[in-house]
Amino acid sequence: MEIRHDLYLGDCEAYAKRINKFTLEFGNLFCDADGAIDWERLVRFNSSS
Repeated sequence: MEIRHDLYLGDCEAYAKRINKFTLEFGNLFCDADGAIDWERLVRFNSSS
């Protein structure tokens, strides 16, 4: 997913919401219950086609 910063110029709230959504999604997919990154899962995802 690519975030185009130019789309959010002048609208800091929308940009912050987008970053928060991305961070939450990443955490749900690639972090354990303690918040640590599950590197094996992340690498496996990144290496898949």
